[in-house]
Amino acid sequence: MHARIEAEFTGRGPILTNLPRYEKRGGQLEMALAVADALTSETNLMVEAGTGIGKSFAYLVPLIYWTLKEGRKAVVATGTKVLQNQLVAKDLPFLADHSDIPFKFEVLYGQENFFCRRRAGMVAQYGLFDDPDQASELERIATWASQESGVFEDYQEPISPGLKGQISRRSEACLRRNCTYYVECPYYRKRRAAEQADIIVINHLLFFAHLESAGKLLPEFGAAVFDEAQRLEQVAASYFGVRLTSIGLSLLCSRIYNPRRGSGIAPKLPGFPALKPKLRALIEETRLAADNFFMNIANLLKPYETKKRIRAAGCVPNDLEQPLDDLSGFLFEKAKDTDDENLSFELISLGDRVSVAKGAVVSFLDMADANSVYWIEASDRNDRVSIHSALIDVSEMMRNSVWNQSWTNILTSATLTVGKRFDFTAERIGFKGRTLWIGSPFDYEQNALTYVGHDLVSPKHEAWAERMPQRVGELLKVSEGRALVLFTSYATLNKTVEALEEEVSKKHTVLVQGRTSRNVLLDEFRFDTSSVLFATTSFWEGVDIPGESLVMLVITRLPFEVPDDPRAEAILEGYRRQGKEPFTAYQLPLSVLRFRQGIGRLIRRDDDYGVIAVLDSRIVKRAYGRLFLDSMPPAPVVFNLLEVQRFFENH
Repeated sequence: MHARIEAEFTGRGPILTNLPRYEKRGGQLEMALAVADALTSETNLMVEAGTGIGKSFAYLVPLIYWTLKEGRKAVVATGTKVLQNQLVAKDLPFLADHSDIPFKFEVLYGQENFFCRRRAGMVAQYGLFDDPDQASELERIATWASQESGVFEDYQEPISPGLKGQISRRSEACLRRNCTYYVECPYYRKRRAAEQADIIVINHLLFFAHLESAGKLLPEFGAAVFDEAQRLEQVAASYFGVRLTSIGLSLLCSRIYNPRRGSGIAPKLPGFPALKPKLRALIEETRLAADNFFMNIANLLKPYETKKRIRAAGCVPNDLEQPLDDLSGFLFEKAKDTDDENLSFELISLGDRVSVAKGAVVSFLDMADANSVYWIEASDRNDRVSIHSALIDVSEMMRNSVWNQSWTNILTSATLTVGKRFDFTAERIGFKGRTLWIGSPFDYEQNALTYVGHDLVSPKHEAWAERMPQRVGELLKVSEGRALVLFTSYATLNKTVEALEEEVSKKHTVLVQGRTSRNVLLDEFRFDTSSVLFATTSFWEGVDIPGESLVMLVITRLPFEVPDDPRAEAILEGYRRQGKEPFTAYQLPLSVLRFRQGIGRLIRRDDDYGVIAVLDSRIVKRAYGRLFLDSMPPAPVVFNLLEVQRFFENH
């Protein structure tokens, strides 16, 4: 296997030489051989592969050879849909077309992404629509599903959220092999295809759902690759927590029965008039209890607060558990009584969702898990209130449920190290195994420049909020737009846009996160090669804009964790109990990783060029700034805007 891999990545194989822009990359070969070693020795491996290495091919090619040699399956789990789609629509089809050995691949999604013809038929039969227009919408979706994949990811139009929830698969409402539509069911078609596949592409969430289901969601596999592995901790912490919203619970009650409109699933039951008084009482009792529960939750917040950590059990009276229990019991009882199989399974599904809501309430109020953090959130007007929990430390869970299992794990990302060391990431997720660092092949010394606004006051100084936007404006003039300006908060973003938009918009299209969807913003930014995009948290990673549209990347502030975030606060407390200094042990390395993710947006191809402008002077004025500088690409560092102007004149 190793000889074939070496031949493939040195231009002597049948696959990669067919790439339109193929070039030999020593780092890519090094990673591919390391992945092959890990697979054959059944050793876990964590690889940081710098931008431009071509890491997807570096793990896919060894996986293909290994699956065929061993006769075992491999799963590839991604952190984003963007990468998942790239693997399934581009990388794997290319490898399949040009490989000298046949292999099969498949993509699997969570069950909510699959059209269920039985549930859709029941919605149409009983007219369970939120508005009349949904009837024609469902007809279009059903026609599409009968001719295409039935995977909502492939549907080209937006789907009404309420309708999608009623026509997607739910395990507790599934008849499985007893269903009339089992053979043509999109979900089971995918499952059967996955059983025949050698490589199965999923996302991180589905992998954790597989763990929660005791291994029932995926076929047995011998290797798991986690791409975008820097996201694993946050995904795991959230997945194994709870979340319940006031609006979600209200909609659930309406799905069961809305007395005011006479709508919902219950009026379709035979003999409903006789059941109506009791169900009406149950629904009204549940709604009243929910309103009081969430009102009490909202009252825990001070007028200026939208999020607050809850530290003591029983923060509000538990008057909601019993009504939810009574309502779910009623639904399960009536599911047994009806001869209508469709109605029965739908009632079971709704009863199960009510039981899950009850479990969330109990878990939140009991606060029995010492390794979970609990908090509440509300909108400014308190019309959207929610309760939450998340794991504080995922390392033990990951160690027991993933790293110490029978399959081999490969983790990769462009940002896993701090100062080229894996200690922080490995500690946070409990990883044990081999590590490998491979730098980017790009020529940063020639094609990139780092500008530091060393003369600016610290972001902690009130004058920074005024002077930083001025410097951004000066940088945009030099770069002639073509810039991504990254912030750590919406407040600073909005103030900067307010200060600059009138002047900048005279020459450049101004794009602002929050004014339209992420995909629309990125498409406009990509095709308008003089535009400026102002964005915050979610744009620090997963943005791939090669070429002239992005030649100036502005980091306005070092991305330290917000100290009042409940989970971050709980993590810091944990480090203090261990006798460790939280800033050094957690806040600083996490900020460096996020900083690296941000600066990685600039150079995406070997012919890209551009300037990284850091407007947080702490990077050169504080001792810890050296860690940020050492984690940056090896580009020249300058402190004068004239040097930035000269750089663009030479490019």
